[in-house]
Amino acid sequence: MNETTVKIRPALINPALSRLVLWLLVLGVAFWTLEQIKTTLTIFGLAFLIAYLLNSIVTWLVARYQMGRGRAILLVYLVLFATVVLGTAILAPMVVGQVNAMVTQLPAFSERLTVLASTFQENYISRVPLAYQAQLEEALRSGQSSAAEIAKSLLVLMRNLVLHLVSAAFLMFTSSIVSIYVILRWSALWTGLLDILPSSYRSELVKLAHDLNKIFGGYLKAQITLASTCGVLTLGLLLLHSLLIHANPYALVIAVVAALTLPIPVLNQVIPPITAIILGMINVGHMSYAIQLAVLVYSVNLVVERVLAPRIMSEAVGVSPLFVLLAAFSGAELLGPVGALVGVPLAAMAKSVFVWFHGRFLTVDEAAEEAHHLASLESEEAALKAKVMVLEARLAAMEERQVRRVARRARRRPV
Repeated sequence: MNETTVKIRPALINPALSRLVLWLLVLGVAFWTLEQIKTTLTIFGLAFLIAYLLNSIVTWLVARYQMGRGRAILLVYLVLFATVVLGTAILAPMVVGQVNAMVTQLPAFSERLTVLASTFQENYISRVPLAYQAQLEEALRSGQSSAAEIAKSLLVLMRNLVLHLVSAAFLMFTSSIVSIYVILRWSALWTGLLDILPSSYRSELVKLAHDLNKIFGGYLKAQITLASTCGVLTLGLLLLHSLLIHANPYALVIAVVAALTLPIPVLNQVIPPITAIILGMINVGHMSYAIQLAVLVYSVNLVVERVLAPRIMSEAVGVSPLFVLLAAFSGAELLGPVGALVGVPLAAMAKSVFVWFHGRFLTVDEAAEEAHHLASLESEEAALKAKVMVLEARLAAMEERQVRRVARRARRRPV
């Protein structure tokens, strides 16, 4: 039979290297494409976030009331849209009216600053030595003009922010519509993602995904709870202050600013008190009244951030309050305000990933190791027993041959 010899030529390029190059090209094209569609990514990112937040409510309705998933989704979105429409119809005119009133009162605010500067000059600067009066008067004039410009810029910024909410509302509405399609196909998307994962790690990665989902969802719920608590407490104290001291038409604006800035470290301790001082000066014109408002706003922020936040956040993400503070300060040092904002959930997720990786790759199962050691000992013992049996068999054979030799010699001897 003729044999055919096939010569295999060595590959010019290492297959592993070629796969790496192809993956780098694919990632490069993917990142370039994503860079060109930022608006679309924003819409779909918000849509997935909305679907992610609402999916837990839909799942609870299906399990609790035994209703179909489609009916549960319809009910959740109807309640959501009704709440948004009702809240917009009630709160938007109030906030826009107060901001417009603030902007229209800017000239009066400038006049009050001038009067306050004159009063300060007459009562305090005139009593200091003449060598320092000129310097203090110059500092007062520059501070007066700077305060007026800062107040004007801040109020104009707030007005523009309110106007920009229209485009943000359109973006959120579009994302909400897209999120309906996402939540309807949530199970199919999850199944498709599972099919991509390696089968040997699938169950472990699914458990890890559930842990990360619990951490991220708990963090969002905690932030919403803290911001709402801060806004409600601030509004309640300002309304009580309005009843006892002086009416404050800008209580709602101050409370909204305090609630929106609470998740942002550092800024949540600066912007609400400054807003309270400016609006207090616009409303009454006395610095003592404005300082009272700032103290009330800062006190609420201090209680919520230092007392409630560590406890609520630690329960939400499943870590200790000390870990929450460490993650927040570390994130702020690494990435600034954004790092302080997302430092807690990222650190908690990194902890869960490390625990999984440590248990999967870095540690040894002592029970399994002991069982493996016992099995190896048993196999060695069985091998030794087999060798002993072989030696005994050989010894028996040698003894049998020796007996035969002796018998043959005995037969050969003459009688």
